[in-house]
Amino acid sequence: MTDLNAKALEHMQKGEVEEAVKVLTAQIENEPTDVVAYVNFGNVLLSMGDVERAARFYDRAIEVDAEAPTIYYSYGNLYYQAQEYTKAARKFQLALEKGLDEADVYFMLGISLLTDGKAKLALPYLLTATEKNPTDTEALFQYALVLAQLEMMPEAIAAFEQVLVLDETQADALYYLATARLMNGEDSNLITPLFEQVLVLDPTHEMAQSALDAIRAYEQ
Repeated sequence: MTDLNAKALEHMQKGEVEEAVKVLTAQIENEPTDVVAYVNFGNVLLSMGDVERAARFYDRAIEVDAEAPTIYYSYGNLYYQAQEYTKAARKFQLALEKGLDEADVYFMLGISLLTDGKAKLALPYLLTATEKNPTDTEALFQYALVLAQLEMMPEAIAAFEQVLVLDETQADALYYLATARLMNGEDSNLITPLFEQVLVLDPTHEMAQSALDAIRAYEQ
C-alpha cells in the first residue's frame, strides 16, 4: 500500500472524511491505476451514504484490475447496506473466488444469504466464519440461529453454549439456548431457570418473559 493510501486510511479511522478524500484524490491523480485508492475512495463515499458514487469508484477499480478481491468485498458491503441481498451475496462470492479467504467474507456472504431467505445455503459459510475466527461471538450466534431455524437442535444447543462460554452476559444467546432445549424435548422445569436468568441479564427481554408466562400457564 502506498503512503498516501495508508494516510487516507488513518484519516478514515479518525473520522476525518474530508482529509481522506483530499489524500485519495491526490493519489488517484498521481497513480490512475491504483486499485486500492479507488476502493478506499469508494469506501469513504459509502461511509457518507453516497452509494451511487461509491459504486462508480468500485466499477473503476474493476476496470483497472478485475481480479482484485477487495473490490468485490467492498461492493458486497454496498449492496448489503442497500438491502439488495442477492447482489450482495454474489459480490461476496466473487471476493472468495478471487482469493479473499477471510472470516469476514464468509460471515457477510452467510448473512446475505440468510437475510435473503436462504438459510441452508448460508449455513456452511457461517460455519466457516466461526472456524476461521472462533472467538467471534456474533458469527457463532448467527450460526447457532441458523441451526435452530433448520431444526438441528442438538447442534444449535452446542453452538449457543459456545457463545455463552465466550460471553456469559449474552441474554439473547441464553434465551435461544433455553428455547432450543425446550424444543429438543427437555423438561420445562429444567428450562425455566434459564429464562429467569435471561431476565436477570436483561429485565426488558420480552420474549423471555413471554416464554416464562407460557410455561407457568401450561403448568397450572
